[in-house]
Amino acid sequence: MTDRGDAGSGHRDDARLLVVPYDPCRPPEDPPQGAERLMWYLAERVALDHVPDGHGRCRAPSCATRHESFPCVGVRLANVGRLWAALGPWTEPEPGTVVPRKPRAPSPGFEDSAQ
Repeated sequence: MTDRGDAGSGHRDDARLLVVPYDPCRPPEDPPQGAERLMWYLAERVALDHVPDGHGRCRAPSCATRHESFPCVGVRLANVGRLWAALGPWTEPEPGTVVPRKPRAPSPGFEDSAQ
């Protein structure tokens, strides 16, 4: 999987290879090593609620009332949640070691009211 960039054009400046630490077609119940566990479990819970019926529609009550086809918005968001949990900037390079986030630069025009 690559993000932005065209592999056929010969331009390598924008292309980066992203290695997904699990099979997206068959994600495990437990998060891969280094993933943000709470986000993974929340996404897994949503995915378990949004499953297809025998007619290609989602069984989740929120989707069934709208007769939404599968894959529905809920299961697609669950897939995004799993990716977010596994590849986010907070992922642990080693078990138990959380990488700190970079501090944000102050927004232009923002005044610190604590002073």
